Amino acid sequence: MDVSNNPLDSTEFLERLRADWAKQCNPMLPEGVRIDHRSLEAQGIERIPTIHEGHASREITKRGGHSILTAINRRIATANRYLTAIRKQMGDPTGLLGQFKEQARKELDTAMSRFRESLVFDRQPIASRGRQLVEALTAPRSTSGRSLESKPDPVPREIGREPRRPEPEPVDELDEARRELADLTEWWKTEPPREVRDV
Repeated sequence: MDVSNNPLDSTEFLERLRADWAKQCNPMLPEGVRIDHRSLEAQGIERIPTIHEGHASREITKRGGHSILTAINRRIATANRYLTAIRKQMGDPTGLLGQFKEQARKELDTAMSRFRESLVFDRQPIASRGRQLVEALTAPRSTSGRSLESKPDPVPREIGREPRRPEPEPVDELDEARRELADLTEWWKTEPPREVRDV
């Protein structure tokens, strides 16, 4: 037998040997303590594996000397502690993602309900403004463009939350009211309220 056909060099043989060793040891170990013969990767453990130091390296360290292998293992152990602390701080990434999704959904629901409330709130004034426009257009007028009645002109100046403009000439108010009513009618045709669309 030479080195090329040595059975101890095959990965399969070593895996079987480790599995047999775990099978022999586990019944003799106390409850909750078990040997798992699989590699860290096969176990699903995300940890950097340490290297085999051997008795010579441990003796050097025991006598106060410095061994490269034990120094490497100390660095690996430190890196593993950092990784564990980071994972603990982050928590489960899928759980964290779920928390972000839930928070985004709640914020979206809140924004949508505020938007719906603003639409419902804005529609009533628009409807009453539309009635005021119709009344203004159908009210009898003098030649100056003012209503013959003594009450103030009911034509709203802020349809669709437009900024206030300076008071126009009395004759232009009627034309402005007609334009605003036409704009409101066009808007109503293209964007009717949800209650009207659903009926």
